[in-house]
Amino acid sequence: MSIPAPSPSLRWSDLLHPVVAGLISVIVNYGGTFILVFQAARVAGLSPELTASWVWSISIGVGTTGLWLSWRYKAPIITAWSTPAAAFLVTALAAASYAEAIGAYLISAAAFVVLGCRAGSTG
Repeated sequence: MSIPAPSPSLRWSDLLHPVVAGLISVIVNYGGTFILVFQAARVAGLSPELTASWVWSISIGVGTTGLWLSWRYKAPIITAWSTPAAAFLVTALAAASYAEAIGAYLISAAAFVVLGCRAGSTG
């Protein structure tokens, strides 16, 4: 039975590339998808506070996932919001409530996690 080698300690230089990838993720989202998010929020009649919360959560989400994935896989990985999904929200929020849209996104995310785990477990 072999003993696993101890993992090297985390150095500040190990964080440079993941942090840059996380910042690029946020900047990319500010440049494109947020225009659609603001339009969808206007169509849904969301308050400025709720719209700001939505933008904040997207920013933190893409920055955090980009940072973690880049650190985990030792390669710059950028995550972003789906522009087609944001465009879909512009029309969907005219007919569905914000709470229904959140529920649909959560169910969709759970389905993607299940599918991803199943794909990873089949050899």
